[in-house]
Amino acid sequence: EISLRESEERFRFIFEHTGTATLLVDKKGNIKFANQMCRKLFGYSTEQLKNTPWHQLASPETVKKGRVYFNKS
Repeated sequence: EISLRESEERFRFIFEHTGTATLLVDKKGNIKFANQMCRKLFGYSTEQLKNTPWHQLASPETVKKGRVYFNKS
């Protein structure tokens, strides 16, 4: 239990402080969490982004160029 908690804390720290705008989405593609860089880039809070479909934030050109990565697993 302690190891799991420590692992989650490390993940949360890395997720929040990475220099890349990063989203966590559910299987339907709706945003569940947005890191600090993503909030800064789009100018929204996590609560404002929550449950928004991720593709609404990316331009078609960005998706076409492969700059948005989506793992459906």
